[in-house]
Amino acid sequence: MIYEPKISLVIVSRDRPVGLRRLISALRFQTYQNFEIIVVTNLKEPLAAQIKWIAFDKANISAARNLGIQASGGSLVAFCDDDAVPEPTWLENLVEPFHDPDVGVSGGYVRGRNGIGFQWKAQKVDQFGFDRLLVLNDDTKTQTFVAKDGWCPKVQGTNCMFRKTLLQKLGGFDERFAFYLDETDVCWRASQNGWATAIVPTAEVQHGFKESDRRTGNRVPKSLFAEGYSKAYFCKKHGIVVDYSKIFKTFRDAQRKRLLKLMIAGRLIPSDVKKLLKSLDTGFMEGQKINVQASGKLIENDSCGFEPYQATVCVGKIFTGSLFSRSALIKAAIEASQNGAAATVFCWSLTLLFHRRYFDERGFWVQTGGLFGKSERNGRYFQLISLKNRCVKEADKLKNLRKIKEITLFRFKKGKTVVK
Repeated sequence: MIYEPKISLVIVSRDRPVGLRRLISALRFQTYQNFEIIVVTNLKEPLAAQIKWIAFDKANISAARNLGIQASGGSLVAFCDDDAVPEPTWLENLVEPFHDPDVGVSGGYVRGRNGIGFQWKAQKVDQFGFDRLLVLNDDTKTQTFVAKDGWCPKVQGTNCMFRKTLLQKLGGFDERFAFYLDETDVCWRASQNGWATAIVPTAEVQHGFKESDRRTGNRVPKSLFAEGYSKAYFCKKHGIVVDYSKIFKTFRDAQRKRLLKLMIAGRLIPSDVKKLLKSLDTGFMEGQKINVQASGKLIENDSCGFEPYQATVCVGKIFTGSLFSRSALIKAAIEASQNGAAATVFCWSLTLLFHRRYFDERGFWVQTGGLFGKSERNGRYFQLISLKNRCVKEADKLKNLRKIKEITLFRFKKGKTVVK
């Protein structure tokens, strides 16, 4: 029997129509078909049909997610951010561990803004909200973990899935976590209630870190109040000590080190560092004043129904060439995507430039850089290689993520299928 449970994908979006439009454009290439899209946002007009559109104008991601859960018609609820783009096989891979009835949570790997380096792989968290690397035996296969020795597995909010019954039992997201440690709190409570968490390396999302009311486009924080507030509340909710001064000092030192790196990079000045640390201190003091209460009960609404999104049943195609073929590559990719293919453009200059991957809003993925440059951090700075062989090498890294079936090599405006 084919395992295809209904999935409700909840996206919280605030003041970022461009990112939301890009995400929705990419979702039509999901290889998993049985899912609906729920957007909780302050934007006025829906950007696409077949979407549940929920108006919400508060800067509280936990409250927004709870609204999405309450509107969901699926037995599983997934989350992705509006500054992220999932690979076509994301949902297909993320849902697989739920064959096991003991699994209540699953999460995948997250690549950073260049689309290549990993921003997050696998982590575990303790009762004070401190992360540590979670070591997998095999970095290509799904593994399941439970709470152990004071630590529990953790997933990222931009790439995760939960059983709806679990979320309902826990009361959803704790709305006191307006930002930061929100999904970590759910992970901790789920683990303490006996649920297992699956880490799925093949369920990949690229996270862009776009500008918001809390940070600039180059990842510089505008305030650290929410971080301090949430850290204090998390410790008070799940910790077993009364004096959190040492815990906060460790946290503050880590934040100060991060700010100093930004200052050295020229993104902050000394007065900015002082101001941000003050906002962190204020947030921590305010968070200690909050009384811990049980999470609110989610409203169960059986009448909301399930509205499946019409994703394209597609195969992956690659169009490759040099900068001299750029216009022809883009034209071919647009045509292929309109016909239902998950298209990828490899467009390289004859240089040593590092590579970058991203999703173009017009409906296709792109990888740019130098033909002879490296595409991974641990790769060689220079490699003498032909256009065809470089394409095959890079395509091999993506073939399972995008179900690559065909490669077309362009010489100026003429394309020839070289691998099928």
